[in-house]
Amino acid sequence: MVADLTTSPKTSGFTSPTIINDEFYFVASDGAYGSELWKTDGTNVTRLTDISYGTLSSFIATPTLYNGEIYFRGGSTAPDGIIDVELWKWDGANSSLVANIKPGETGSNPAGLTVYNGVLYFAANDGTSGTELWAYDGSSAYLVYDLNSGAGSSNPSGLTVYGGYLCFSASNTVYGTEFYTFDGFSLSVADINGGSGSSNPSGFTEFNGVLYFQATEPTGGAELWAFNGFSYYQVADIRSGTTGSSPANFKEYNGNLYFAANEGVNGTELWKFDGVNFPTRVTQIAGGSASSSPANLQVYNNALYFAATDGIYGVELWKYDGTTATRITDYYPGSSSSSPSNLRVYRDYLYLSIIDATGTRIIARYNGTTLSPFGGLSGGSDGSYPGASGVFYGALYFSAYSTNAAANYFYKYDGSNVTTVSTTIYPQSALVDFNGAMHFRYNSTLYKFNGTNITSVISLTPSSPDYFRVFNGALYFTGSESATGNELYRYNGTNVTRITDIYPGTSSSSPSSLLEFKGSLYFMATDATGTGLWRYDGTNVSRAGTLNLYNFGGLMIYNNAIYTCGATNTTDYQPWRWDGTNFSLVAQINPYHTNAAVVFWATNQGAAYFMGNDGTHGNELWKYDGTNSTMITDMSGGPNGYYTFAFNNTVYFIADDGLTGLELWKYDGANVSQVADINLGHSGSVPTRMREYNGAYYFYADDGVHGTELWRLDSVSQLLRFTSIVKQGNNIALSWTSPGGMTNVLQSATGTVNGGFPTNFTDRSAPMLAPTGSVVTVNYTDVGGATNKPSRFYRLTVP
Repeated sequence: MVADLTTSPKTSGFTSPTIINDEFYFVASDGAYGSELWKTDGTNVTRLTDISYGTLSSFIATPTLYNGEIYFRGGSTAPDGIIDVELWKWDGANSSLVANIKPGETGSNPAGLTVYNGVLYFAANDGTSGTELWAYDGSSAYLVYDLNSGAGSSNPSGLTVYGGYLCFSASNTVYGTEFYTFDGFSLSVADINGGSGSSNPSGFTEFNGVLYFQATEPTGGAELWAFNGFSYYQVADIRSGTTGSSPANFKEYNGNLYFAANEGVNGTELWKFDGVNFPTRVTQIAGGSASSSPANLQVYNNALYFAATDGIYGVELWKYDGTTATRITDYYPGSSSSSPSNLRVYRDYLYLSIIDATGTRIIARYNGTTLSPFGGLSGGSDGSYPGASGVFYGALYFSAYSTNAAANYFYKYDGSNVTTVSTTIYPQSALVDFNGAMHFRYNSTLYKFNGTNITSVISLTPSSPDYFRVFNGALYFTGSESATGNELYRYNGTNVTRITDIYPGTSSSSPSSLLEFKGSLYFMATDATGTGLWRYDGTNVSRAGTLNLYNFGGLMIYNNAIYTCGATNTTDYQPWRWDGTNFSLVAQINPYHTNAAVVFWATNQGAAYFMGNDGTHGNELWKYDGTNSTMITDMSGGPNGYYTFAFNNTVYFIADDGLTGLELWKYDGANVSQVADINLGHSGSVPTRMREYNGAYYFYADDGVHGTELWRLDSVSQLLRFTSIVKQGNNIALSWTSPGGMTNVLQSATGTVNGGFPTNFTDRSAPMLAPTGSVVTVNYTDVGGATNKPSRFYRLTVP
């Protein structure tokens, strides 16, 4: 590891708390695993799932009991950040995919899982009909209604069972966002805000046999409304005029319906409604017209608990006993906010998510007297997440977070030390050497860095400029404008010009993978016919061939041709090449004529390396030598072959062998071997390539202790390694490989380690000169090394 820029703790998270069959289920991360489904009985905490292996998150939400099993939204995350979120279930022993509604890279993102009349209903997007109402009957998933016909979305939300109906909010072009009821056969809409205007109903809560919610109409604004199973009506106009009181966060307590509202005088405070009389305000936590904004209401020990602020102590945990509101604690001292959320009562405790004095969100519980951390789940140390990088004037420059940084910083690494270039301006795009200075984008401005100073070059009219590439003495990039969408632009050193509008109108062609080939600038872009290969010769933009390209396949030059993933239809994506005139098929990787999902990564010693799926082995690393394609890896974990790069005539990539998670591996032309298990155990460090610099290759990875930080791979790290550690009586015999003629010092540390590596290393040997030779073996006996209990750790240093 090059530097540990961020040492602050990382949140464990705590979402979707749900009580099912007297067991408490929730979603959290312990640092070794991403956000997964957990359960507790109040004493023991057990992780149930690991859908996205290791530290990658499975994006689980809304665990719901259906047919004796727990259904939830979950997904697998690829190392490149692509998420496939679908409907999953937990049967008490294993998790499994229930329905693949939207096959591909993103998933259908099911939400609001609700059981009604023996069927599981939810909102989902199949990629054709937009986000609409779906159902799962125990055998298959199906679209219930396409409320906003075509590709538009009705976005059903707030699914609630009441009075024999499934009630929810949804929108279309006719009624706007309104209140809907579904009886299992037909839909009815309550057009509260007549015509195409929206009432935006939300917060559906049953109280005394009536369903209450917030809704908006032009004359009264957002106010309290109700549905009694036959008709809907406004309950009270708490704030006269068109603004509305915006009632929210409903909760029944002591025979009343409590909620937050603002009558226009005293700010947003706690109110109650008895079902008959006009609602009344019951608290004035924040003074004057300021708002305490009560939220996350929960009943516990005959009191109403919630998050609120008095304007002095930030957002903290409060309670209301029917007469008086009292702050429970100042958990994040001073004006900072602990922001309690996800309050749930389970077995005599109030559980919640809260931010502690270190700024870390943890799981805590309250017993009526003391609020204390629970579960021992810790995300470990947060990472700095190194990002955009470039080599300039003999140094490696990159952006990353540091402890207590409000945003990214701009850093320089000279091979020995990391120093800060800027704390206010940092690269948000690739760093490109143009006209003798390093250019990059920060917000909507193009900046340049000459090795000493950062100066503004020009304010870029198109937003989110990216994919910078120098071609024919100008800087090309992609950017977006409201009138033309995301298109290709050029900066000539003075002015910014849009090259063309490939996808006319407001639609985006989203150019990507810009590269120069045979005197033209090539890139991937999308028009009305799909994604294809395009070229710009300095004057004209035209499509190169008619092949459909795989969106995530990218472009790579090899053997005087452009290699990519394409198909002559919309399913049979395979490796293809473009020679400047024609496309030709490289190989039929997937004989089943389905998506081989080829991603070309790197070339090494006359061969091209790519990731591909043959339909049998999953995503693996492949090699193409100009004639034949060969699968290099065949591992049980997967996906394998991501982020491949060539360094020192060796191919490196990340892969999962099913035991150590996604880690760094290498292929030397004959054998595949793991470089290092950086994040020890099953979790995986997910090494992500950056670039070569000064005889070493740099990447970022998460060792499970320091978070995601900057790492270095060099020749010494590959040759200097332990090969044997054996106990011999009271002694320890050690062997290691070393470059010949190198001086090594053996160090040791004793004691147990909790959550990380020891730091109390001391020299165990004098400096030892390795024998001459290319790679040699060094042996050393640590006399008495086996007598220091409970454990001893060794490391080698190079003085």
